[in-house]
Amino acid sequence: MKKWELSTIDSNLCAISSLTTDIFQKNTMWKTKLSMILLLAAGITVANIPGLTVTHLFLIYGTLRASTLLPTVLTLKGVRLASQGIVAGIISAMLIGLPVFGYGNIKGIAICKTAGSLLTVILSGAVALAVSRKRGENHG
Repeated sequence: MKKWELSTIDSNLCAISSLTTDIFQKNTMWKTKLSMILLLAAGITVANIPGLTVTHLFLIYGTLRASTLLPTVLTLKGVRLASQGIVAGIISAMLIGLPVFGYGNIKGIAICKTAGSLLTVILSGAVALAVSRKRGENHG
């Protein structure tokens, strides 16, 4: 294993443990260790996907980042979004758009890559708006 690989693993484990500690704040030692083990398991799983290259990972990461595009732009434009709406939008984009893009990318299916990218961007914003509007109607 190369030095840069170990450095990347090390920094990701530090980040996940810090995030876990910030989120839970009480009795965090076992939760921190569990989050680190889950991250390592996810990394090993991804590393063993047949045919997956660094280019694929880079493109999937870019699509993953795109899941925050519309909620960010809407927030900057002054649209009031409920935090639950933003979370629901990003999760829906990751659960639906990202797998479609990843499958298309690994198999070389252009329509899946395009559909996955569009779903990732559009779902995050549309679901964030829909959930925020619904919460506004119920609580407004």
